[in-house]
Amino acid sequence: MNSIPGVIIIDGHVQGLSNARALGEKGIPVWVCDTTKSIATYSKFCLGYSICPNYSSDNLALHLIELSKKNDLTEWLLMPCNDHAVRTISKNKLELEKIFKVFTSELNIIDLIQDKEKLLLFASHCSIPIPKIYNIDSLNNESTEMIEYPIIVRGKEGLNFYKSLKRKIFHLKNHKDLEKHSKIIFNKNFENKLLIQELIPYNIKNTTISFCAFCSEGKVLTFWIGRKLGEHPIPFGTATSAVSIINEEIMRLGRKLLENLRYTGLCEIEFLWNSTKKEYQLIEMNARTWLWVGLAKRCGVDFANLTYQFVNNQKMKFPVNYKDQIFWYNPITHFSMIFFLLFKREFRFLPIFHIPLFSKKENALFSWKDIKPAFMYLLKIFKFLKNR
Repeated sequence: MNSIPGVIIIDGHVQGLSNARALGEKGIPVWVCDTTKSIATYSKFCLGYSICPNYSSDNLALHLIELSKKNDLTEWLLMPCNDHAVRTISKNKLELEKIFKVFTSELNIIDLIQDKEKLLLFASHCSIPIPKIYNIDSLNNESTEMIEYPIIVRGKEGLNFYKSLKRKIFHLKNHKDLEKHSKIIFNKNFENKLLIQELIPYNIKNTTISFCAFCSEGKVLTFWIGRKLGEHPIPFGTATSAVSIINEEIMRLGRKLLENLRYTGLCEIEFLWNSTKKEYQLIEMNARTWLWVGLAKRCGVDFANLTYQFVNNQKMKFPVNYKDQIFWYNPITHFSMIFFLLFKREFRFLPIFHIPLFSKKENALFSWKDIKPAFMYLLKIFKFLKNR
């Protein structure tokens, strides 16, 4: 199909679009695989696309192999932008590596990362601060008397939890809230699948900080750090805006975790400041690119192209620094949340959505070089949101 090998992006949502643009601008061919016709398929840099099976199914691996045979995609790099796709690729890594280039850790590492409780306990053994975890299995359990509220309840595997309940987190302020949600929390369908932990004190100035890295066998070859600004919902939501920052302590903790994991691949590690304990605590880790990966590129760390160069043994130089105080926003979700807060008269949250008017900004959707995806997103916004 092409004289040079390209990249198959799996999941063409906002981060998939950012990766497609980053690669396409360098002349690298891009193919998009998604369970639906996503916005990245409308990019002028998308050479082709296919509708694939569920990301969590081994049929995804079979689909990719068949796709390569039909379209001559041998030696192309697989770039998953979805947690389930990461696990499926890791699980079928030996077979896929016979045809594709794979830059994903082994399954035992991916399984540890994607189980939030196992990751937190592993990090704790490495002397990385984590929130307090509670192990309770019923309302009558004596351990409920030891709970220090407020707490949060979330899925050990976040994406499965969200798809089941359409909520990322349950925030419980007291024992009455625990009783109120007990049918869900102690449901047998979620047995051993829930993580119950202390709530890190929240305020609008204390938002998630992400340590994002390119790593090979535990060695961080380059990194970038960003802080979430606006989010949906508030708190504990998906970023609507963010800013690049420099933070030495986050860098130290991120490097330490990756070294102990002996991790290989791209990743995002989330931390939050606990004002009570005066320390940054680990929240979770994503073994893939993240929603605002385009901001890292704007700051000088182009993770997509660095990965392509690395797996193809090209001459390259890893960035040793990056620009800070550069902003990123998704105009659709960003302004929608502002209007929602104004309508609800929740004025106290409005400051977190402030982006300086004359600051340097990265738009998640709109690009003069590649206009169609943004317009298609607007035309099909409800369909895209339904499929998330």
